[in-house]
Amino acid sequence: MDSSWQQPKIISDNSSGFSAMPSSIRYDFGPFGSLHREADWWTSTAKDPSTAWYIVLRNINQIAEKNFIKKTAGLSIRCVKD
Repeated sequence: MDSSWQQPKIISDNSSGFSAMPSSIRYDFGPFGSLHREADWWTSTAKDPSTAWYIVLRNINQIAEKNFIKKTAGLSIRCVKD
């Protein structure tokens, strides 16, 4: 992980080839949160008309988690080149 991750951070070897950078999340009710503690990306899948699934990586574990949030929130996107 990059040095911009807040402690505690897990030491990783980047064996997957994906270097996740921490980002902030803008909650649907306005404020930003989780700066330097997690990275959140939208998926292309809606859960229902008002919410969508996203993937989160946190500085405290080595697990990618799937969760959902209102579509009015602000998360990162990941572009993949074909």
